[in-house]
Amino acid sequence: MQISSLTDIVGGKLLHRPLISFITQIHTNPKKINEGDLFIAFNHEDISLAVQNGAFAILFSGSIEIIDKEIAWIKVENLGYSVGKLLRFILSNKNITSIYCDDVSFEFLTIFSQLNQNIVLLTNDIKYDFELLKNIDNKILCATNYQYINILSASAKQLIIKKFDLFNFTIHSLFFTTFSYKNRLFSKVRLPSIYINHCLSVVEFLDIELEISKLKDFKFLNPLFVNKNFEIIDFGKSNKFILGNENSVLIKNEIDFINKIYSYGK
Repeated sequence: MQISSLTDIVGGKLLHRPLISFITQIHTNPKKINEGDLFIAFNHEDISLAVQNGAFAILFSGSIEIIDKEIAWIKVENLGYSVGKLLRFILSNKNITSIYCDDVSFEFLTIFSQLNQNIVLLTNDIKYDFELLKNIDNKILCATNYQYINILSASAKQLIIKKFDLFNFTIHSLFFTTFSYKNRLFSKVRLPSIYINHCLSVVEFLDIELEISKLKDFKFLNPLFVNKNFEIIDFGKSNKFILGNENSVLIKNEIDFINKIYSYGK
C-alpha cells in the first residue's frame, strides 16, 4: 500500500517526506515487524523495537520523538478510530457479513461458535480485533457494540430475536425447562425459560443443531448454590443460591422473572 493512500485512509498527517513510499504488511505487535511493514503504535514504548526490526512507517497519536527520518511518521488525532477506518478499508475488499446483538445473544454465539467456523467474535478492542481481522475472508463478524462495528462495516445488521411457538413447553424451575424444537424433545434442559428465544434465534442464525451440553457454560441466571454458612455447594443441593449480573438491564429483567416464577421463594 502506498503511504500517501494510507495517510488519506486514516485521516492522518505525514510529518515529513520519507525516503520510502510504500508499506507491505501491518502489525500492532513490534515483534512481528519485518522490513517494509507499518507499525501501529498503541504503546509508544514499542516504537524503537519496531524501527529496529525494519518498520517503514509508524502510525501514532500524541507526541513522540522521531528517531528515524528515513521512514514515514503518520500522526492521527484518535488512533483507535483511525485504525478502525483502516480495518474497514481492508475488509471492504473481503466477503464479510457483520451483525450486532445484545449481551445474551452474544453469550450464546460464544457458546456455540465452535460449531460454526465462520463466526468471528469481536472484543470491542480495536488493537486486538485488528490482528484478528486483517487477514480474514468469508467470515461473519459479531459484536455487541453497534457504534463500534459500524466503524468497521457500514452494512452491519441486527440479530433479531424471534419468538418461538414451542410444543411441550414446561417451566420446571428458574433454571430448568422442557420444550420441543424441530421435532425433538428437550427434557428438563438447564436453560432458563426467559432466554430460550435468544438461544434458538442464535441456533437458527448459525444453522446448527442445538447441543444441550454446551449450555453448561451459559453465564446468565447461573446460580451458585450455598449452604446455611454461605459456602458454595453442588448445583441444586440447597434452596439457597446467589445470582450475579453486571448488566443493569438484564438485572431488572431477571428480577422480574424471578418474582414471577419463584414467587414462593424468600
